[in-house]
Amino acid sequence: MKKTAVAVAVAVSALGLSQFAAADFVKDSKLSLDLRNYYFNQETDGGAEGGQWGQAFMLNYKSGFTEGAVGVGVDLFGAAAYKLADHGDQQAGMLFERYSADESAERLNKAGATLKARAGKTTAYAGALRPNTPVLVANDARMLPQLFEGVMVTNQDVAGLTLTAAHITKASMRDEDVWTDATDEFGGEFSLAGVDYKIVDGLTAQYYFGQLHNTYKQHFAGLKYAANLGVGKLGADLRYFDTSEDGDGLGRANPRNDNQLWSALVNYSVAGHTFGLGYQDLSGDTGFGQMSNTNYTMSERMIGAGLMTRPDETVMLASYGFDFGTVGIKGLSATVIHQKGDYDLGAAKDRSEKETDVIIGYVVPEGQLKGLGVRLMHGMYSGDDNADIDQTRFIVNYSIPLM
Repeated sequence: MKKTAVAVAVAVSALGLSQFAAADFVKDSKLSLDLRNYYFNQETDGGAEGGQWGQAFMLNYKSGFTEGAVGVGVDLFGAAAYKLADHGDQQAGMLFERYSADESAERLNKAGATLKARAGKTTAYAGALRPNTPVLVANDARMLPQLFEGVMVTNQDVAGLTLTAAHITKASMRDEDVWTDATDEFGGEFSLAGVDYKIVDGLTAQYYFGQLHNTYKQHFAGLKYAANLGVGKLGADLRYFDTSEDGDGLGRANPRNDNQLWSALVNYSVAGHTFGLGYQDLSGDTGFGQMSNTNYTMSERMIGAGLMTRPDETVMLASYGFDFGTVGIKGLSATVIHQKGDYDLGAAKDRSEKETDVIIGYVVPEGQLKGLGVRLMHGMYSGDDNADIDQTRFIVNYSIPLM
């Protein structure tokens, strides 16, 4: 650890910064090695079945900021993932990039660097980004995370208020190790601006605007609420999207740019039990879409075919979760989620699709392996216009602090 700190200090000095200015840069630095072992298997009722197993090593370094009116720093990310095994039919959307019907990548490498600067409560980033906003979410549901490249600025000068703005020019998808211009990958560069405002404790309002240039413009408004109610805790999440065409709307081959989507999700937790109910409604001429691998919608769950965001589709959701720590088994939890979507497709009426997901997770709560997480996920999808799908994932995550 001491050797690492010295190495960082030497690197800072080489950039022309004084030892005094570099103090917080080194003192607040963090370095970790994140390990991820991942098994993914999918079967369809048409007879296709395939699976992949891989191991990822991700090195994350986050520096502090130099002292002074404007502090500067750097974040670095480097990762390699190795395919340990595969079987059955190669399918898109697994763990490693697919080259053909029977061939996929044996290894993925990914790296990114981010320069950052801070003045007061304003922070600017330039380089590799992992945005987590309602209009753009970096997906981390496979071997390696999806990364974007561009600039982002956040400001928190006003208590309870967070302002965010970003412009994206490149992307590295979750199953790829190359950087691609956003115009080539998505049909245009992407811009966003938003505000999060904490009205009172437990109540936060959001507004975001996102624009995939030459494809769509999207407005988002949301409200999150959490409060103690009786012997338990109540949570509510309200979301509304309004998406319209930008320019000629031809930035991507299948533009999704004329729809309105709203949803409400309510959860109540008591004595380790969590019950959830949700409703989602999509209206307009097209289905819902965003530019990353992840949509910020209530119906975004496990199986990609079951996004349930077709034109004029309504979704009902029910969930139940239990925290076994309340009965003495710390770190163990289980959740069951069921959702059903109903829609019309042309002349065909009363079409529907369903998905049920079972998730069991365990995080070692103490001891030598504290923080090691294991998750087993099984999803079952059936629909009138898609093949039935069974999907299983087994994931082990462990982070080793090095600095």
